[in-house]
Amino acid sequence: MRKFLATIAVFICLGASAQEQDLAFLYISRFYNDSLYHPTVTANKPSKIVSSRFAAFHLADAIAMAKPAKGVLGYTKKNKPIEAYYFPGTSSKKALVIGGVHGSELSSVEVAKQLLAQLSKGEKPYYSVVIVPSLFPDNAATAEGSKVDRVAHNVGRYSEPDAIDPNRQLPSLGKPFLPDNAVDAYGREIETENQLLLQLIQALEPDRIVNLHAIKDYGKSGIYADPR
Repeated sequence: MRKFLATIAVFICLGASAQEQDLAFLYISRFYNDSLYHPTVTANKPSKIVSSRFAAFHLADAIAMAKPAKGVLGYTKKNKPIEAYYFPGTSSKKALVIGGVHGSELSSVEVAKQLLAQLSKGEKPYYSVVIVPSLFPDNAATAEGSKVDRVAHNVGRYSEPDAIDPNRQLPSLGKPFLPDNAVDAYGREIETENQLLLQLIQALEPDRIVNLHAIKDYGKSGIYADPR
């Protein structure tokens, strides 16, 4: 049951009939926006905003070869790899699936890995897909190592007690991520994992982004779409 939300979101965006799902997605989604951003922080002009090269993953090469590919976007403070997987689709449209933004929500990582297993069987999806199954592997490892009240205390949600919520480290609306000045809309430093994700989004330019999460209260679960 706890995987239901994430599973539905994935299949709506990536199913073989996805080209027919856009209106269906809008009808069943609950439009959701709980983020209020300050005006853009003044930033120095970066030398280069968009790059498709990562630690051990070249996105442009993977797309050009049109074959499944696996790579590493970068590494965490504890030297864990942040893995990315590419699967070519049958259309020119692109999708990005992200699991483990909150390390405490281990079922989101599990669903992302189930999707990886499904796509690895060889049948092409409609969208070309990049999957990041665990964006914050350090935090997920913290959650996995917790034996007492992990869910009740959201163990692994944050990288440290005073850290910004990983799901809120974003530039101002409509503004690009600036690698030379990696701060969010409030001027706070963006964590390395999210810097890599934002770089990936700018390089991939996906038509759809699926952000997998878990929720304690099943009654509040659903597919939430940002109308912007």
